[in-house]
Order: sequence, then structure tokens, then C-alpha cells
Amino acid sequence: MLNKENREEMSIPEYLNFFHRGGEYRVQVRFKNSSAQIAELSMAADEIGKLIDPATGDYYAKMYFDDHLCDIYKYEIDRAKKLLTIRACFSTEHKCHVT
Repeated sequence: MLNKENREEMSIPEYLNFFHRGGEYRVQVRFKNSSAQIAELSMAADEIGKLIDPATGDYYAKMYFDDHLCDIYKYEIDRAKKLLTIRACFSTEHKCHVT
């Protein structure tokens, strides 16, 4: 049986599985106070709605990056460059560390 914490973590998306990986928009991630890098993806403009958590109706505040839980503190959309930038920091409460 799943407890409340496990159910909540199941609804947090994994970045690498999140977007269709096709489309005109590039998706990049920048980590605060870290030089960590993760693959740049692509998405179609109509996938922007995937950033909304259906359980809350608000933007996802957390996301997994290679199984590391991170807090999302900003989403930036640059229409001219066709670029979505996700700004994240490693969640200290879950002891996510970059090696």
C-alpha cells in the first residue's frame, strides 16, 4: 500500500520522460549554484500545458532530473529563440547532491 509521501512523489514528473522530444522549442535546464548538466530536449508549443500539475492546477514545483528530486523556482519562455528554460535547485530535504 502506498503512503501519502509515495503517492505525492509518483505525481512528480521525470524531466527526461516529460516531453515528446520533437518540436520547434528547445528545453534546457539550469541548476542554481551548480555546474550540473542534463540533456537538452525539444517540445512542440502545445506541450507547454504539461508543466501544469493536474492535481493542483499550478505549475510543477518539483521535478526529477536523472532520479534527483529538484525544486523548480522558475520557468522562462523565450518565444523569439523558441526556448523554454527550467531553473531548478537540488532539494536539500531529499539530500540530492551533485558529484
